[in-house]
Amino acid sequence: MGEVYFYEHHNGWEDLMYITDHELSDIERFCPLCEEWDKPRGRIGSLEELSDIVAGYSLFEDRGEFMDCFEGLREKYYEYSDPCYVRPVTCKTDLMVGLFFFVEDNFSFAGSKLSDAEEYGDFLVYPKSHMEVWDGYKYLKYREDGTRVDFDYFPRGRVVYRKSDDTFIIYHDRCVTDIMNRISDAYKGYKYELSLDEHYCCHTCNPLYYM
Repeated sequence: MGEVYFYEHHNGWEDLMYITDHELSDIERFCPLCEEWDKPRGRIGSLEELSDIVAGYSLFEDRGEFMDCFEGLREKYYEYSDPCYVRPVTCKTDLMVGLFFFVEDNFSFAGSKLSDAEEYGDFLVYPKSHMEVWDGYKYLKYREDGTRVDFDYFPRGRVVYRKSDDTFIIYHDRCVTDIMNRISDAYKGYKYELSLDEHYCCHTCNPLYYM
């Protein structure tokens, strides 16, 4: 049986459920158009659990709206949980370039589809910097104890696309090397490479880091 994960969509109920065959299920996704985050809410193990989740939201004014939403999500649940379900290969232009943070065991990814990326020499990139994203979205800024930290405190990285050899390059901090499949699995079926980069060096990996 496939695993079905529930995301709280910032823009209504469309595409609330995702199927994953890897740990991308715990990555927060950022919509660059609406500048809002879609946060993972966990795995759904049954239709009863799905119904309870949907019923727990107050945006439905009547039973009819609730049933319309539930029917659509139920169809997706049946599809995704079917043992014969095969996850479709994502079209290359729909794959993402962008940047990510690894904050307290959770990845947060901000970016754009390759089809919407900006050209930078031989590369297609997401134009915003880590500092811009960090400063713009306040919930990222704090450690568990509530202490505010700068954008370079936590491990981070970036995904770019190199046109000359049709390759996605995933730059990352060395301390998250062993769990980079949580990013790289999204690019299976296409050329990609993982690359360490001293530019993406957190407070633990950088001996000269000063708070």
